[in-house]
Amino acid sequence: MKKSFDLPGNEQFIWASLVDVALKVSDKVQFNILFKGEELENFFKNYKNARIRKEKDVWNKFYTSGDIVELTINKKEPLILNNLDGFSYWKNNFIEDPSFWIGEHEILASISHEDMVMVDLKYFEDIPQNIVLYDLPKE
Repeated sequence: MKKSFDLPGNEQFIWASLVDVALKVSDKVQFNILFKGEELENFFKNYKNARIRKEKDVWNKFYTSGDIVELTINKKEPLILNNLDGFSYWKNNFIEDPSFWIGEHEILASISHEDMVMVDLKYFEDIPQNIVLYDLPKE
């Protein structure tokens, strides 16, 4: 069952703990591309297994705003997410709105400019009690 919630003021701890769980089980991470340019080019130089997927080919992502970058999670090399300051890093960055996947199943997603997160409760059973979870709209 998938639910969404707004990140409260202590988002740093909550986001970090969600990412920690997601990295243990996910096989890929996707990001919406906010703008293309030198930063995106450098990203592809550093992450050889990254690829761009066209928006029309991404039908089951919680939130998409155009083309996306998909990065296979390689347990042997450090992932970009290991060195970030937290959720606020993703607001208005060249890539934003990270989402974590197992195959074609999205388990953790975000809309960073809205401070919103979606989780699949099957993988995130220990959501803090003070977070209000919302049902997702029916498709």
